[in-house]
Amino acid sequence: MLGYRQDREDWDYLRANAKAFPANCCATGEIPDDFHPQLRTKNQKQTNSCVGHGRSTMFAHLNWLITGEEVDYSAWYAYLAAQRACNMFGVDEGATLAGAMASGGCCREDTLRFPGYYTTSMPAAAVTEAKEHPILQFSELRGYDAIWRYTSTHQGPVLIGTEWYEGHARLGKDGLESKASCLRGSSLGYHCRCIIGWSPRRDSLGRRWLRCKNSHSTEWGNQGESEIEPALVDEWANDRFAAFFGASESRPFEPRPVNWLNHQWIPV
Repeated sequence: MLGYRQDREDWDYLRANAKAFPANCCATGEIPDDFHPQLRTKNQKQTNSCVGHGRSTMFAHLNWLITGEEVDYSAWYAYLAAQRACNMFGVDEGATLAGAMASGGCCREDTLRFPGYYTTSMPAAAVTEAKEHPILQFSELRGYDAIWRYTSTHQGPVLIGTEWYEGHARLGKDGLESKASCLRGSSLGYHCRCIIGWSPRRDSLGRRWLRCKNSHSTEWGNQGESEIEPALVDEWANDRFAAFFGASESRPFEPRPVNWLNHQWIPV
């Protein structure tokens, strides 16, 4: 199951409320070869909740950037809140990125656990908690260069909605997501995921492959993650239905001070 409803996307809302990301904003100093936050992999199972799962990863990534600690945010609350914001609440038919960005905050998984099936039950405690943890600003990012500048300056994660092919579904255990491996077979619809960093792998132009967290369990790709070829991002940028939005918690669009020497990394 997928669930990004590009056919219901509210581009007017997204573009009216997105904060422009300056084209001249770029990282200063030496950038490490690998940036790989340790975030848990989830499974949307037989639901169309990919927007909620991507959104919960977005919150977890922001929390990790700010505190160095992962908080397990509720993918199901993130999904229902996005559905409510885009007037799709009540039926498991997916959600939009406008819904994801317009729906305020998110509670923790302990407050509203993923049920594994569609239900609209949302406890008052989840709503109250979510109000305290909103996304305060977001930016539209078109193409690889903008996404790279956003992630490498630690503005935040990037929520993406792109077409999903049989080649994506059959991605190998190496998790290498390229034009050659993924744009194969029939289209299965559109899918939402979250870009969280980059890998040491580079293309012929020296551009780093982007790390992406999916919601199809650890059985998909490399333990639920992939490395996306820059050329594939370029290809997606030509699709008028594809969406790329970076989220931050009202931090300025300058490179954030990161002590790379003492930063916590995952052994690879």
